[in-house]
Amino acid sequence: MNLLTSETLNHIIDVLNFKEDSAEVFEDTLLSAYNSYVHVLDEQKPSILETDSSLKPDDLYYSAYYWFTQFKSRHFELFGHDEGLEQQGFIILENISMSLEEIDWSIIEVIEKGNRAKSY
Repeated sequence: MNLLTSETLNHIIDVLNFKEDSAEVFEDTLLSAYNSYVHVLDEQKPSILETDSSLKPDDLYYSAYYWFTQFKSRHFELFGHDEGLEQQGFIILENISMSLEEIDWSIIEVIEKGNRAKSY
């Protein structure tokens, strides 16, 4: 399993000519980038897999969770705690469990620990 980097996701966004009409635009460039990554991973999984045959579905699902945690952390930093975002994280985990045979909780733990290390 590989988490997709920002460089990889920016390339995918360019190749797919992904426009996030439904995504909220933020003044903070980092928050906007994270938001774009979350949306492309959520909305374009089949297209991403067609574009890069080396990727596997679990790469996309765990990457989506990773980038969501980055978005959530930055959003909290800028705007304060938001219970709706906390709940959205649980929904993403639920989607992972329904889409993959089994959640690898060790990956989720690494993502969560890494995110807590960045929190203020």
